[in-house]
Amino acid sequence: IATGDHLSKYIRLELYIVECIRLELVRNAWNTTKLNVLSIDTLKTFDEAFSNFRDEIRSPVLRQLATTVGYSNFYNDFPAALLTGQLPPNLTEYECKQALIMRILVELEGKFMMNDTLKRFKRERTLVLSERLREENSLPTDLWKKQQFTENFSVLRPHILDDFAKLLSHYECKDEQSTLNSTTMIEEAGDNDSTIVSSTVTNSPRTSDFYCIRRSDLELCLKEIGNRMMQRERDNYTNYSFYYESLLHNARQLIGLRENEIKSLRSQVQEQQFTIELESQLLILSTYFDLITELIHLRLVNAQLKNDKQLRFDKELNKIRDRFQSINEQLLSTNLLLRTRFEQYREQLYNSTITIIKEIRTEIYKMAHAKLTSDAKSIIDQQNIEQTKLIHNLQDEIHLNQEKQTNEAYQRECEWHKEQFELEKIVGQLKYELDRYQKRYVYKTTQQVEEVQTLKKANNYLRKRILTNESHYKKIFETENKSENKANLERDDDLRQALNQKQIIETRLRWMQEQSNQLVLRDHELEKKTNEYERENRAMRLEQTYVKRNLLQTKKKLEQERSLKIDAFQQVETLRTNLNEIEEELEQIALNDGATSLVSASIAPPPSRTIGSSRPITPYQIFMARNRPMTSNSQYQRDKQRFTNSRLRCYSTTPTKRVQTANVHIEKITPLTEELLSNLGATTSPATSSIKMLRIKSAKT
Repeated sequence: IATGDHLSKYIRLELYIVECIRLELVRNAWNTTKLNVLSIDTLKTFDEAFSNFRDEIRSPVLRQLATTVGYSNFYNDFPAALLTGQLPPNLTEYECKQALIMRILVELEGKFMMNDTLKRFKRERTLVLSERLREENSLPTDLWKKQQFTENFSVLRPHILDDFAKLLSHYECKDEQSTLNSTTMIEEAGDNDSTIVSSTVTNSPRTSDFYCIRRSDLELCLKEIGNRMMQRERDNYTNYSFYYESLLHNARQLIGLRENEIKSLRSQVQEQQFTIELESQLLILSTYFDLITELIHLRLVNAQLKNDKQLRFDKELNKIRDRFQSINEQLLSTNLLLRTRFEQYREQLYNSTITIIKEIRTEIYKMAHAKLTSDAKSIIDQQNIEQTKLIHNLQDEIHLNQEKQTNEAYQRECEWHKEQFELEKIVGQLKYELDRYQKRYVYKTTQQVEEVQTLKKANNYLRKRILTNESHYKKIFETENKSENKANLERDDDLRQALNQKQIIETRLRWMQEQSNQLVLRDHELEKKTNEYERENRAMRLEQTYVKRNLLQTKKKLEQERSLKIDAFQQVETLRTNLNEIEEELEQIALNDGATSLVSASIAPPPSRTIGSSRPITPYQIFMARNRPMTSNSQYQRDKQRFTNSRLRCYSTTPTKRVQTANVHIEKITPLTEELLSNLGATTSPATSSIKMLRIKSAKT
């Protein structure tokens, strides 16, 4: 038993070492083909090879093995394990290396098969295209690019622009011209007292910035340029025509040589042996059997993948359902707990408020008794302050408790939404993988069925041809046996071989034509789909631009409306203040009419200039001129305000005395008006200065 154990261990170690060597060899081959390098002998290539192997082969294989073992979430929980290559539990290194070797071999086989088929396809496609071009007598246009003959081509550079410049300088007009520049400015003051007129005249001679030419001379210059350009085009046409005629002659010579070569090759093909046909038939049969075995293997693998996928999908669905039910139960339990807590808290609040009200009532009765005393007011104030403090503290505590409860409920809702979103994402990923695997399986099966059908058709066609050729050969052989001529037999064999090879070539050409047509159709379908996708993207972009533009326009409109509303509100406020002040001033004037009528006889009338002008004379007009907001539109209003201030000073310095009530009223009004106008943004410096002057003068009198 001990010796058997040692032997089994030795065999296992030998198998493990063989697998390690195989893995290194296959990995080196895959890395060299991936990086298109002969050998990995530098640090940069080694890093690239290691990263490619880790990302493309090792990580998917490890994930697949983890799912087979039953630890599908191992690498999701430990993402660093993929980078280090740590194996999941219940998995041996031998199994991992075997799976890696299988994956690398599958990829290498696919790459080599694809490269071989592409090379054959390109070779046969070039042959077919060359024969088509030869049959249609189409001349290739890119033969002159090949360096089979050298021919120089030179064209003289024309000096059209230089000649045109010389002609323009020759026909230039040299008459001097003068320009007159005059500017006048008139400034008028508000009272039409002064006018300023200034005019400047400058005569400047013609400078080098101007160029003059007659219309007839310009037409002559343009005609000469047109003639020279037409002559140049004609010369270029003749030179290019001679050049391309020589190119066509050389191309025809090359085509003749190629036709002779093709004829010689055809004669060589007709002289080949009969063994080529048999070898081709054997190769076709071997490939047919290989494809059948591959199809069987792929079907088995596909069935295994389907079963694994269904099992994984069922497991994930069951997990998601269980988790969803548990989360719902937890939510229901938390809701019930919160409701019970809310009810308890409400009862506590109700009881506390009732107790507080009782205490307040008792204190109120005490305060009512204490009011009769001399210090009742101070006691009542202290009690009111203490009550307000207690009420504020209770309100703050209630508010904090409500905020805490709302925050806890919001956090729980957010966590539940996040978990639900993750579950939906997992379900969507699983559905997407299922659809992708189904599409891939359908695509592979259809492709394999089409290949098998084409191979079957080719095999049946070759069998029929072989039977017909064999029957024909037998007939010829029987006829030739009678004459017993060996030369005739050899000729018949050669003819039969040539016919068989010709038929093989024809079948290959037909198959290649069908493949090329299918490729062209697929290219057209891809182009249509790409065009549709681009159109949809353009439409989406246009819609986005329209929406952005509409949003910007609406924002601008809202800002304009807001600014207009604010301006209107300010204007309404200013008008209200002005109206209130005017009404108060009029009331004062009505009260002071009796006092002013006695003094009016002794006051001299104002000069005739003030009577004839449009400036204010009555107190209402004086008040309006004083309270009008200043603007920077024109100098006329500024001068007008200055003259009104000077007139008010004159009237205030008269020997007549005003009643003191008006001055008191102005002192009460002016600070309010100043504050209102400063809040509204109006500048009222002249009005306020005039009011101050009035107040000072009246105080002196």
